[in-house]
Parts: sequence; C-alpha cells; structure tokens
Amino acid sequence: VTEKAKTTVKVYNLLGSVVAVLYDGIAEAEKDYKLRFNAAELPSGIYFAVIRAGNNQTSRKLMLLK
Repeated sequence: VTEKAKTTVKVYNLLGSVVAVLYDGIAEAEKDYKLRFNAAELPSGIYFAVIRAGNNQTSRKLMLLK
C-alpha cells in the first residue's frame, strides 16, 4: 500500500508572500516528482521553497541571480 498525502510546494519571498505555487495536490510517497519553476518575472533575491506533505514540512533557501 502506497501512502498518499495532501502536498503543497510553494515559493515565498523574504516578506512571507507566496510568489509561486509549484504543486498542490495528493502525492504518493516513494514516487519521484519533477517540478518546473519559472522565475522570469521575479527579481534577483532570496526565496524559500516550502514543502508540506501531511504533517511534515521542510524548507529550502533559494538564491535567484539574474
């Protein structure tokens, strides 16, 4: 049985505003997913990608240079 969980992947700016939603749906554990992030409209700077799956959450710092 494969576990499934409500999953979101969002990108936030330093002010805490959501600038992109990369995924919002049900995801299966142990399955690989590829997401594309088009940052063409965003200025250079620091962003955070936040991944929430069920009761788990992790974040990664992103640096965008143009």
